[in-house]
Amino acid sequence: MPSLQVFLRGYLLALQGATRLPLAATLARWPAASGDAPSAPHLPGVGLLVGVVACVVLAVASLPLPDTDGSALVAALLSTIATVLLTGALHEEALARSVQQDGTGARGTLALLLVVGTKVALLAVLASQSAAGVLAALLAGHAVSRLWPLVLGAAQRPAERGGLAIGALWCLPALLLMLTAGGPAFVLAALAASGLAFVVLARRQRLQALGAGSLGAIQQVCEAAFYLGAAFGLRG
Repeated sequence: MPSLQVFLRGYLLALQGATRLPLAATLARWPAASGDAPSAPHLPGVGLLVGVVACVVLAVASLPLPDTDGSALVAALLSTIATVLLTGALHEEALARSVQQDGTGARGTLALLLVVGTKVALLAVLASQSAAGVLAALLAGHAVSRLWPLVLGAAQRPAERGGLAIGALWCLPALLLMLTAGGPAFVLAALAASGLAFVVLARRQRLQALGAGSLGAIQQVCEAAFYLGAAFGLRG
């Protein structure tokens, strides 16, 4: 039971830090246990919850709309808006700040528009290919994109590798759903594209100077890359 309490408290702390859910009162009544685990390993689990909300909004929004490509785009946009409201645009703001540090404020805004627009467009493409496929990719994309910052942390600090295992376990259910919905190529192409985006971003950054802005940028770009790979894999 103590280990379960530590696990659940770590997840609730991650939810509190990465979403707008009102959990402060609940955590205040639940005092920290001895050996309290860090919340970062549970961020992919937060991604699962965000992905569930995104899937529900996309599915519900699609019901009254006609079966057209434009309708898929509208449903994808509404789904993205729902995730932004749930998370408070935490990673989107981080992406804009990260790009802005290398140039003007306009560059940060442009990067944000391009990445978010790419995600919405790719979700619409996936929706036009397979209803089950887009839901599975949406769920997994939110989880896996939050795993990559943990990979970077484990590479820099070997003591955090245990947290990486927890994060990977959070991603497993969503990846299994993708496997069921679209087969091995669907999963592998999405992971390969997301991983490639991570490698490019990690090499571009000064790893020792990475901050919240850079990690948020990694999450956003890797999520978009995940959907791109999924679109190619589902078609194959």
